[in-house]
Amino acid sequence: MLLALALGACASKPAAVEKPAPAPSAPSAPAAAPAVAAPDRELADARVLRARIVRFKLDQQYPQDFAAADARLTEGQAQMNKDNAAAKASIDAASAGYSKILKDGLTPMVRRGRQDVETVRASATGIKAQVAVTDDYAAAEAVYQKALASDNAGDQEAAIDGYGQARDQFVKVYDAAKAKKDRAERSMQDARKNLSDAEARAKTAEDAQKAEGVR
Repeated sequence: MLLALALGACASKPAAVEKPAPAPSAPSAPAAAPAVAAPDRELADARVLRARIVRFKLDQQYPQDFAAADARLTEGQAQMNKDNAAAKASIDAASAGYSKILKDGLTPMVRRGRQDVETVRASATGIKAQVAVTDDYAAAEAVYQKALASDNAGDQEAAIDGYGQARDQFVKVYDAAKAKKDRAERSMQDARKNLSDAEARAKTAEDAQKAEGVR
C-alpha cells in the first residue's frame, strides 16, 4: 500500500521544463556626435582685432602679415556652416596673426606718442606757459597724466589716443603762450623806443635852449 502511494506521488509530479536561453541583444547604435557650432563669436572677435589694426594704420606697416591673416579669415568665413571645425581653426589662425600685428605695432607707437607729447610739453613749460595760459596748460596736463596712467596700466590704445590729444593741446598752449610773450616783448620794445625818442627830443630841446642862450 505504501509503495503504491509513493509510486502515485511520483507519477503525479510534472517533469521540469527547461526555459530557452534568451536571444543575445543587438548591439546599441553609438550616440551621434554633437554638431560643431558655427564659430560666430570667434569671427566677431577676429573682426574687432582687424578693425583695430586698420584704425592705427598698422595694415600699412605690416602688409604681408596683414594679407596672410586676412586670407585665413576669408577661408574661415567660406567654411562656416559647411565644416565649422575647420572654420574655427582658420579664424583662430587669423586672430593670432592680427594679435601679433597689434603687439608688434602698438608698442613703438606708444613710445613715439609719449616722446612727442613730452617734447612739446617741455617747450611749453620752457616759455612759462603754465603761468601765461594757466587754465589751458592745466587742461593739457590733465590729459597727459591720464594717458600716462593708461600707459602704465598697459592700455596701449588708450595711451596712444591720450598722448595724441595731449600733444595737440600742448601745441595750442605753446602757441598761445608764445603769442602772449611776443606781444609783451613788442610792447616793451615800443615802450623803450618811445622813451628813447622822448629822451632824444628832450636832449634836442635842451641843446636848442643852450644854443639860444649862447647867442
